[in-house]
Amino acid sequence: MLDIKPQPVQLQFLQSQADIVFFGGGAGGGKVGPDSSKIQTPWGTTTYGDVKVGDIILNPDGSRQKVIAKYPHKDWEFYKVTFTDGSSTEVGLEHLWVSWRASKQTKRVNRLRTAGVESDKYSLFPEAAEIVTTADMLDWLNRGYNPLIPVSRPVNYEVTYKYPCCIPPYTLGVLLGDGCLSTRNNVGYSSHQDDTETDRNIELDGYEVKRANSDQQAVKFSNKDQRKVLVDTLDRLGLIGTYSHTKFIPREYLFRSTDERIALLQGLMDTDGTVGADGDSLGFTTTSERLLGDVKHLIHSLGGVSTTTSAVGSYRDKSGNKVFCKVAYSLYIRLPPTIIPFRLSRKVERHKPKKSRLYRTVKSIEF
Repeated sequence: MLDIKPQPVQLQFLQSQADIVFFGGGAGGGKVGPDSSKIQTPWGTTTYGDVKVGDIILNPDGSRQKVIAKYPHKDWEFYKVTFTDGSSTEVGLEHLWVSWRASKQTKRVNRLRTAGVESDKYSLFPEAAEIVTTADMLDWLNRGYNPLIPVSRPVNYEVTYKYPCCIPPYTLGVLLGDGCLSTRNNVGYSSHQDDTETDRNIELDGYEVKRANSDQQAVKFSNKDQRKVLVDTLDRLGLIGTYSHTKFIPREYLFRSTDERIALLQGLMDTDGTVGADGDSLGFTTTSERLLGDVKHLIHSLGGVSTTTSAVGSYRDKSGNKVFCKVAYSLYIRLPPTIIPFRLSRKVERHKPKKSRLYRTVKSIEF
């Protein structure tokens, strides 16, 4: 169990809805979770077991707070809380949540609007929310209600590394999406001959590129000095020798600044991302299960939500025999409306994000 000292900025979302805010709790109150539970810090991820008194951890609103006490318990009972997007966590029945019931949302919002209180769609404490325990949410589920929880704001990491990243995040995203990284000699990426905007974006990152073959779809890095630094950096990151089903996002890029993570996402989405006819349905497809997990981490760290599906594709060869392909993983994504996940004009113009609240729905709570 952790006892956490809130910082003043943490209460801003409450102060916007009240003249006076009282913050308090029972002695020894805290967050109940197993030692393996992950906690986000400005410098990456830690766990309940590793966190120490005095450590700084991140709030859902992006602010910071300091751990002022730690109460280890040997035989605590934990429950697995699973959400409809497939994510889950383990906590005690006493763990506190900001949560609300979907059926209560409309009635409470209407009452507040009648009283002249305006709705803040992006508040981490929406009108219908309550501070409840895991036991309260379990009771809601047993009574047929669906508990909802807000999605955190983009995480503000401040990670520095011994070896600085030499590849701009957007360029790396393009290489992970449509790049050839199998050998040092063939590093490049594929792009339709009429879709030269990606080339211009790569050039804005400082690289010289040119179309390399007769169909003008393969793009190579034409400056020898730039190419050597690029290939050496990819090798150091462990990406040389990877294929479409083994690619991954290096840790150095998962914990960069918010702007750098958005640029990385834009490179990935410009190549292997889609936007639906409604302008809000975003998708990303890969045959690499590891890259899938990395992109999920990227989406969640930017305040988004995602769900995963998978399918095995197939085709007929020249003899008419059915040939099965590798498993393709599809990620369905929703992001805060302030984050633009593309740089390609045709995708940016089609992207029309909804401005409704992002949230997770509790699917089950099990001992």
